[in-house]
Amino acid sequence: MKYISSVILIAIVACGCTNISNNYQVTGDITGHKHADSVFLYTYEKDYKSLCLLNKCKVNRNSTFRLDGVNNNSKIAFLKIKGDTIPYYFVLNNDNVNLSIKKNGYILQGNAENRDYFAYRCKRQEIIKTKKALWAKYKKLVSDSLLSDSIELQLKGKNDELIDSLHRMTNRYIDSNTTASELVLRKFGR
Repeated sequence: MKYISSVILIAIVACGCTNISNNYQVTGDITGHKHADSVFLYTYEKDYKSLCLLNKCKVNRNSTFRLDGVNNNSKIAFLKIKGDTIPYYFVLNNDNVNLSIKKNGYILQGNAENRDYFAYRCKRQEIIKTKKALWAKYKKLVSDSLLSDSIELQLKGKNDELIDSLHRMTNRYIDSNTTASELVLRKFGR
């Protein structure tokens, strides 16, 4: 009886371990690109330091797409839309990823690593937007001849804080040593 129980237990564990899927699915919509008819999935091949066209598909009439395939490990990936020059980055792994691509950006949904990467990108864009507003305020004060030394020091201090915050956040993310951190290093540097 002990022997049979052990054999059954080993069989159950073995079956559970062999059902690991190497399949990926990338879905999304490109409502911001009305005339696009194709989507291309590229991956960065680290060993060869090159790009590889992994998959492509036609866009449906309702501006949606779906790419299915097999992937053995996490990779930096991006989508390109025919007729568009912007790459839409994410981490391709054995999971489902969804991208909603608009004219002014994209929303990324998927596993924890892709959610973390997207949150990092949003925070980064928020800091850059604040820096641009600060610069616009500075230029306006200069053009109106209202910039005093104390206001200039105050604006410079805020700008330095934003730059420092961006660098610290980026370095922390890169140091997390994930596939997405490789993407951040490649795209934004330290």
